[in-house]
Amino acid sequence: MTQKKAFTLVEILVVISIIALLMGILMPALVAVRKSSKKMICATNLKQISLAINLYAEDYSDNIIKAGEIPESGSEEGLLGLWHIALLPYVAESFSGDLMEEDYSKLWFCPEDKDPYPLGYKNSPHGGMTSYALNGYHQDANDSRNAIKLGPAGGYKFAAISHPVECMLMGETSYASQFYDIESEKTRPLSLVADDDGIKISIFDPPDSNSNIPINGHHRMTSGFYHNDSMNIMFVDGHIGNIKGRHVSANDTYYPVNYRSGNYAFWPSHTLPTADENPLFWGPGY
Repeated sequence: MTQKKAFTLVEILVVISIIALLMGILMPALVAVRKSSKKMICATNLKQISLAINLYAEDYSDNIIKAGEIPESGSEEGLLGLWHIALLPYVAESFSGDLMEEDYSKLWFCPEDKDPYPLGYKNSPHGGMTSYALNGYHQDANDSRNAIKLGPAGGYKFAAISHPVECMLMGETSYASQFYDIESEKTRPLSLVADDDGIKISIFDPPDSNSNIPINGHHRMTSGFYHNDSMNIMFVDGHIGNIKGRHVSANDTYYPVNYRSGNYAFWPSHTLPTADENPLFWGPGY
């Protein structure tokens, strides 16, 4: 008689246990490799955007492309003034007129940005097409206040940046167009008043201060620390670096209450150095 060969139940359980053990050892390493590759893809995106910014400067008398607010009217003329729209021709892309309906390339998104439209797709300050924002704020002078120029994208030329290797030009953020530091002594508001949901905030100006800048572009509300609590940074000289967010309390004056609910892709528990701590990092205007 021929005896059939087969695995015993014990042998099968041993094999399954060994496979499970190997998976338990290998999975964390695979996750780490995947996250590292996404971080590298994001840095490559920023490098390409940096090249586009430099090509733009060649056409516009060395001017760094200017950070600006997304126009409330949503007019095509206003949208064409946004930095990410203005750069499309320099990366062989075009704009048809509807910011939210465009199908843009992955160049404009960090692969770790899980929610590129944190406040709702149609009413998003994210801008509908990018995980990045310029370091800068620009406001022309008028009858009631002086002109405000913060950061390299606040209306400066490349030649005007005295420490381009140390000065941030762009970072990862959930707010399209711009971000800046409102916690420095020069820009800090006298007082803040928020409604119940924490969205509408009035800023009262102390004398001789730039504190009339809106708080919604402040990096404590918008920074995207997507890479293990760190973010990729584009510097003015074009190199890409990475900075670890410093852990802070989320219960902060500069962070509206409703953003703490966890519904939005903001990072209340981490912060960049302030302009007082590292003025070269934030650049001119502070």
